[in-house]
Amino acid sequence: MMDDDGTSNRFKVLNEYCLRDILKFFHPHELLLLLEVPHLGTVVNDLRKKYPDFQFLHEIDDVKWDMENFRDALTFMGPNLKSVTLDSERLFDMSLAVIFFLLDQLCPKLESLELRGFSIEFKQTSFEFSRMTKRLRSISLIGGVYRDNIGRCLGSSSQLEDLSMKDCIKYDEFLTHFRNLKSISLVRIDYLQSEDFIEILEQNLTLKKIECIQKKCIDDDVINFIVAKLKNVEDLRFQVDSDIKINLLGKLPNLKKLYLDFHPSRRQSTKMLSLLEKLRDKNNIEELHLLNFDLSEHIDSLSELTTLKILEINYDLPYSEMKKLQNLHRLECVAFNNAEFSSSALLEFMTNMKNLKKINIPSFHIHENFAFLDRLMARLEAFKRPKKLEIGTYFYEELITQPEFRQLLDENRHILSFHKIEADI
Repeated sequence: MMDDDGTSNRFKVLNEYCLRDILKFFHPHELLLLLEVPHLGTVVNDLRKKYPDFQFLHEIDDVKWDMENFRDALTFMGPNLKSVTLDSERLFDMSLAVIFFLLDQLCPKLESLELRGFSIEFKQTSFEFSRMTKRLRSISLIGGVYRDNIGRCLGSSSQLEDLSMKDCIKYDEFLTHFRNLKSISLVRIDYLQSEDFIEILEQNLTLKKIECIQKKCIDDDVINFIVAKLKNVEDLRFQVDSDIKINLLGKLPNLKKLYLDFHPSRRQSTKMLSLLEKLRDKNNIEELHLLNFDLSEHIDSLSELTTLKILEINYDLPYSEMKKLQNLHRLECVAFNNAEFSSSALLEFMTNMKNLKKINIPSFHIHENFAFLDRLMARLEAFKRPKKLEIGTYFYEELITQPEFRQLLDENRHILSFHKIEADI
C-alpha cells in the first residue's frame, strides 16, 4: 500500500493512458484500496469517471471471478458504469441471482447489458433479474438458451430500445413480448422463420435498424411488410436468397445503410439494377455492403450513388470497371474483401480518392509485393492527400514481424497506417 506523497505524486505525473494500462494489473480489492490513498485516490477516481465503460480488469487472466472479486469490481466501477459484459465461462459458478442483485445495487446508471453463454432459469432469478432489467436501454444475448418468461420480463421494460441476439436458442414465444424497439439484430437464431420475423416487426413499427442474418428467413413477404409498414427504417442488414424482391427496398424513403449478403451468390439481376437505380434517385444512401454478388455488370449504376461514404464488395472488378468507382468522390471507407484487382487499378483508386480514410484490400498486394507499397508512398506524397490513409489486411500480424515492413511504417506514419481486419468496416 502506498502512503507517502512521493509515490503518489509519481503516479500523478503519468498521463491517463499510461495509468489506465497500469491499473489493468490491479485486482478488484486493490483498486478499492487505491481510492483511499491521498492524492492518488483523487486521480484514480477522476479516471474511472472519465471512462465509465472501460473494464480495467478484463485483461487479467488470473482473477478468479468469485462473488467477492465481482462485488469489489462493481463497487469500484459501478457508480459510473453504463455498460457491462458478462461471460458465463469467467464467473466460476456464481449464482445468477447474486450477479443480478449486485448489478442492480451497485450500477445505478447501467443502461446496456451483454450476456454471453447463459441459460437463465427464471424461477431462480426472477426478482433480481426483473429489477435489474427495468432501466436497461440495450440488451445483447450471445449464445445460451432463452425461454418465454425471460422474453416477457425483458419486454416489460419501457426503457428498452435495442435487442440483439446471436447464436442463441429461443423457445416458445420469447421474441413476441418486445414492443416499440428502435433496433433489433437477430443472427443465427434457432427456430426463427419468416412468419415469426414478421410478427416481431408488426409489434415494433418504431424500428430504425433491422438486422437478420438467418438462412431462408428473409423472403418476399418480409420485404413487402417492411416497405409497406416501416417507413422510418434507416439501416437494414440481411442475408438474402438471390431471387427475392430486393429492388423494393429502394422505395424506403429514409434508408441510409444497406447490407445484403447473397446465398447462393449471384452474377447479375434485374432486381439489383432496379435497386441501385432507386437508391440513386432517393439520393440519401450513405453505406452499402453487397456481398457474394458479382457487380461487374452493374458498375455503372453503382458508380452513380454519389452520396456513398462506405462501400463493401467482395467480387473482382477489372481495371476499367474499378476506375468508374472513382466517381464516388465522398467515399471515406472501402472494403474489397476477398477480391482481386490489378496493382495499377488499386494504386490509382487509393491515390485519387481524396476523402478516403480507410480501405480493406486484397492481402497479396501487401504481403507479396513491397514494390507496390513503395509506389503507393510516392504517389501519396506527390498528391499531398489531406487525410491519412489506413489499410486493413488479414496478414497484419505476419507483416509487422518483417523489418522491411516496420521500417516502411516508421518512415511513413504521417500518411499511412495498417491494421488487422477484424470485422466489417
